[in-house]
Amino acid sequence: MPTIRRRLTVWYTVALGITVLTFGSALYVERRQSSIRELDERLALEADLARRWLSESYTVLGRIVTTDGTRPALDPGISAYLEAVRDYVIVADSGGTLLALSEAARALSAADLQRLSAPLTRPEGARASGTITFGLPRGPLRYLALRVGNAGPEVGSILLATSVNDVAFGPRALLRSMLLIAPIVLASAALVGYWLAGTSLRPVQGIIEEAEAITDGRSLHRRLAVPRSGDEIARLALTLNGMLARLEQSFASLHRFTADASHELKTPLMVLRAGVE
Repeated sequence: MPTIRRRLTVWYTVALGITVLTFGSALYVERRQSSIRELDERLALEADLARRWLSESYTVLGRIVTTDGTRPALDPGISAYLEAVRDYVIVADSGGTLLALSEAARALSAADLQRLSAPLTRPEGARASGTITFGLPRGPLRYLALRVGNAGPEVGSILLATSVNDVAFGPRALLRSMLLIAPIVLASAALVGYWLAGTSLRPVQGIIEEAEAITDGRSLHRRLAVPRSGDEIARLALTLNGMLARLEQSFASLHRFTADASHELKTPLMVLRAGVE
């Protein structure tokens, strides 16, 4: 048999679950946007440093692209700085030919490297940023591609990218934490809600037991205990006590009427009996 206590506990748990889900979703979205802003600021700083390095190197050396091999490439002394960067760094000329790669970019497959360097083919003066999703273990990469205009005619653009998962306590870590903590919170809240519902409804059980003890007209003098809380349960007890008082008064009036009618009928019946005898 479903009880009010159980129903209150279930609805309390459901309402809390919806609240936690809504709050967690809003927190996840906000944290994801904050992570993207942090990554964009980091990439912009690294890109500015890389552009300055290329520009200053061109100013000092006069030419920073060599063509000794089968394809053009950055001077080894200059590209060594870019190769040491932990993130993905790609330098290309104005035609989209790759001039230098960091160690992280060299570890990509040919197909992944082509996907990542695709923003470098945008028109002159374009600045592009976005997210490219790769398979495991890299996952989504946030990138920033921009033109390099003062590093010589051979250098056209530079792209920097980093993993979205590199953010400290990023969206994924937050989601894992919420999935671990939410069941514990809901279970604890259900237990506390069940206890609170039982505590709140305890006076009702007393009213039920007292009302069941009133079995006939001779026990109408009994009254229900009124809680001191002054809430709806106290009002219910007062209302039932008023009803019992009216019932007691009605039963008392009926008893008096019965006694009076019996007394009035007693004398004529005795006269009739004497006449018959």
